[in-house]
Amino acid sequence: MRTRREPRVTGVRFEHRRASDALGIGSARPRVSWITETDAPGWRQAAYEVEVCDGRGDVMATSGRVASDESVLVPWPAEPLASRQRRQLRVRVWGTDGGESDWSEPAAVEAGLLDPTDWTACFVSPDPDGPAGAADDEAEPPTTAPTLLRREFEVAGPVERARLHVTALGVYEVEINGTTVGDQVLAPGWTSYDHRLRVETYDVIALVRPGANALGAWLAEGWYGGRLGWNGGQRVYGHRLALLAQLELTLADGTTQVVGTGADGTWRAHAAPILASGIYDGETYDARLEQPGWSSPGFDDDHWRPVHAVERDLGTLVARTGPPVRRIEELRPVAVTASPSGRTIVDFGQNLVGRLRIAVDG
Repeated sequence: MRTRREPRVTGVRFEHRRASDALGIGSARPRVSWITETDAPGWRQAAYEVEVCDGRGDVMATSGRVASDESVLVPWPAEPLASRQRRQLRVRVWGTDGGESDWSEPAAVEAGLLDPTDWTACFVSPDPDGPAGAADDEAEPPTTAPTLLRREFEVAGPVERARLHVTALGVYEVEINGTTVGDQVLAPGWTSYDHRLRVETYDVIALVRPGANALGAWLAEGWYGGRLGWNGGQRVYGHRLALLAQLELTLADGTTQVVGTGADGTWRAHAAPILASGIYDGETYDARLEQPGWSSPGFDDDHWRPVHAVERDLGTLVARTGPPVRRIEELRPVAVTASPSGRTIVDFGQNLVGRLRIAVDG
């Protein structure tokens, strides 16, 4: 005879983010959700308990047993999180049949920068006044070409904790010591830029090292500076692209170090090998303009130009709540044909949004 298993709590989330993605959460009181797995027919939750621990596993707060069938966006049961603060949480439930689950596996949540005063970095732009000196009220300012930004910095010793908080007016991709940070694309995504701008927090402990380091970023127009709509479209938001990045390090000796974007001469900019990049129009790439090692320490950027500070209300910064854009699948073409005009047509057999991977000779 098959033995019935006790219910098991899985899938703990904070706000709408999985525990594996709950870094840089934007709420001091993140609401908690979970899934209960059971093979008992008609099982229903009768009560739950949520326990919050510090980084050492010591219990700091508990909801106690709460008579409720709620398991989605349950209130945070402890003191509010401060910026950068990390906690672990466990959940257990009771069923209407009297059964009780074990505690769930500990799930970690970490607050991001919750207050504008937590930022010492500022937005920086490769262009002092926008493209070709265009005014902000121009109906169709010239397109801003993608740009590379970089700076180098020294780390005094071994690093115990490293967090990169970053966003952009435009879209960005960050590199540290020649390695791309995270797996997102088109970050920070499309939003109502006049009202809010999403910030991402990355754990970059594996990329930072004692001694010389370099922080670099690709910056392009995306939805913010690109055209939207048909018949040529129009630019809805702005055209002066800018990056905001703040790398916060905690060293083994307890000291902290902050490396942020600023117009203090440490950041430099240069045209990218991507000559044009548009949400609708795709990319124009010139491999002859690549600059090997540009995001690694020791690169000669004397011929690069300085960046310029951009005013922006930091109160509009918000943490991401939903999942980001990621590469999730690779497809091979089902057919490659030529049009009457001689253009090459690559057919993937379905509508898709993505990038081409090509091999060329030359």
